[in-house]
Amino acid sequence: MRRFVLYILCFTLPLIVAAIVVEAAVRHLPSTYKLKHAAMVQDSVPPTIVLGNSHGYYDINPSCLSTDAFNLANVSQTLDYDAALLEQLDGDGGCVVLTVDNSNLFDPPLWESSEWYRCRYYHLYMDCEPPAYTPGYLLEIADVPTTRLKVAVYRHHKPLGCDSLGWGNTYAALASGDHNAALTDSAAVSRNRAHTLRQEADLHRNLSHLQRIIAICSQRHARLVIVSPPVSESYRRYIPQRQRQILDSVVATLPSAVEYRDYASDPRFGDSDFYDSDHLNTRGANRFSKLLSSDFGL
Repeated sequence: MRRFVLYILCFTLPLIVAAIVVEAAVRHLPSTYKLKHAAMVQDSVPPTIVLGNSHGYYDINPSCLSTDAFNLANVSQTLDYDAALLEQLDGDGGCVVLTVDNSNLFDPPLWESSEWYRCRYYHLYMDCEPPAYTPGYLLEIADVPTTRLKVAVYRHHKPLGCDSLGWGNTYAALASGDHNAALTDSAAVSRNRAHTLRQEADLHRNLSHLQRIIAICSQRHARLVIVSPPVSESYRRYIPQRQRQILDSVVATLPSAVEYRDYASDPRFGDSDFYDSDHLNTRGANRFSKLLSSDFGL
């Protein structure tokens, strides 16, 4: 029996040590989550912050605002994580710019979506509680495909994904005259399918987190600006009518202190401003951010 135990130890111990070394190495790699959290803990987040999912991450460039700002939005970031990050920030006053639209208002919980692995990043790098204490959320290497992708991005010296102010700056504009295949009807249908309400519980859950964000801003005497960013005409065409009505009713019941503006169908944005059907490219994002700066004095 003792020999068997020693044999098992001799076989497994090197594997455990190797796993620990690989896990530590992977966690050392840069990421948007680490960059943003570093700004939070170093108290270098300015009074104006941007929250939201990819529509905030890619569409709002802090350097194009007239006030000091930082972008805390991220890809597929749900409203509960917006609220959790906001709660971590200290101080009263300031301004919160939040994107709310046909995407995040109808999201399922992140841990029940196809991008569940992102919950791990919020836990490991942004001090957010995981939905469950399982290896999938506690260890990077528990999910081999995303770990390999992260390592590949680093090895090939690909861009981090955001600039020093947290803005997603990788959605470059096409050259003038180039055809954007991401603006086809089929692409718009696919994007809308990803944003279609799955069940009523998801909507109620997101509304409760939106109310939580409103309450936090009210308690801290912080200005709350909610915007629905521009989306392409093809994307708008396939938004379910019921979801349009729900968004309109939610906006109509926002407290008077909350400032809201809908830019989804703003005619000032055309095909050349979009990276795909519901994200602006870098040129469109700069234009939109300057427009927000003008409209809200940001």
